[in-house]
Amino acid sequence: MDRVAIIVDKSLNNGEVANVAAILMGQLAVNYLPVYSNECIIDKSGFQHSGIMCNTIVLKTNKTKLMKFCTSISDGDYQKQIITIIFTREGQSLNNRFEEYMRIIKSNSLFDLHPVGVALAGKEHIIRNLTSKFSLY
Repeated sequence: MDRVAIIVDKSLNNGEVANVAAILMGQLAVNYLPVYSNECIIDKSGFQHSGIMCNTIVLKTNKTKLMKFCTSISDGDYQKQIITIIFTREGQSLNNRFEEYMRIIKSNSLFDLHPVGVALAGKEHIIRNLTSKFSLY
């Protein structure tokens, strides 16, 4: 994987954007990608630094375009070439209630949920092509 793009709902406040981006990036790192190096990178002062290995960008769009984008990816030609992870308003509202969150997600389709962010990972040219219409957050 060469590039990660996280697209968020532009109506979110800065704290919510940071939260959504962190959750999506964390899920990518846990389940799918060698996003971070296993090697500790320590500077001369003894501080550890992030070992990010993928070019990562955070972009924004409105709710309607975000939903349309999420559904278009599932129908598109790129589905097998990229990794896609979605986070929803329902997830944001269920603080420390994972079992309830899991039940809600599993019992609804995307059309019944309210995406607030989506992470894409894949070859740089594919991710750039898919996300070129969004603006930098």
